[in-house]
Amino acid sequence: MITAHKYLNLDLSIINLSAFVIDKLRKNSLLYDELLSLVVATYGKEAKDIFPYVLNFLFLLNKISYLPEIDLFQLNKLYHENYNDSIVTRRSELARK
Repeated sequence: MITAHKYLNLDLSIINLSAFVIDKLRKNSLLYDELLSLVVATYGKEAKDIFPYVLNFLFLLNKISYLPEIDLFQLNKLYHENYNDSIVTRRSELARK
């Protein structure tokens, strides 16, 4: 499912949908149904079948965490802080040039 073949719709690839999920979770934590609704609204009904694989992929990479008590997904703080630090570092590098 991750490797590409000539019949794969790249918009519905796990990598692309993972980037979309990370972008949405970067803004705020979301419930499972809310996150699923955003993915389906953006990519169509076909994305609903791939959505569990996307969550598994991100969870295995330790990018997201799940709070079962409230059915909530959130971006892991370490990843989020490192991302923000890299943006600040990159902007300061570009400003020096």
